[in-house]
Amino acid sequence: RRHAEDELMAKRDAFTDELDEFVTQAEAFATYGELDRMAENVQKLSDLEAKMADARTRAEALSSEEELLGFPRSQFPQLEEVPKTLAPYKALWSTAQEFSKNSYQWLNGPMTAIDPEVVEGEAKALWKANFKTIKTFNEMAPDDASDQTPPLKVAEALKLKIDEFQEKLPLISAMCNKGLRERHW
Repeated sequence: RRHAEDELMAKRDAFTDELDEFVTQAEAFATYGELDRMAENVQKLSDLEAKMADARTRAEALSSEEELLGFPRSQFPQLEEVPKTLAPYKALWSTAQEFSKNSYQWLNGPMTAIDPEVVEGEAKALWKANFKTIKTFNEMAPDDASDQTPPLKVAEALKLKIDEFQEKLPLISAMCNKGLRERHW
């Protein structure tokens, strides 16, 4: 029994250290400010989310072991802290990636495959999501900060790109009109 208790304590301490590392990795997203590295950042977010899902499963197993040995269940606040920390960064980078992918298809794909109403709706949805992200990062910024945080700079740059794209929507709507026929060309 003594050996099992010592082993459990070692597992719990190692697990807590691992969770603390996940918190550090989540907080590191506050320093990511390059729009060109969006795919890499989205991948890092996905990897960290997968690790957190695995950590939740292992926390339950660890709690079961603690109950078997008569110990009180350990609380791991990091399991709640990391997703909360990641949420605004996930919104930022997934919006950036989705806009990049979609705008390329909309501007470089075949015009016959484009539905202008869908394009307009998706562009507005991306703009709204980015607006919420900008608002969140502005609220997260310290009051005495005179300079923008790197994620806020990315969100502002993305806003400019979306605004620039939205200026092209009337032309896309006219060129991709379903009523346009060969004789009109």
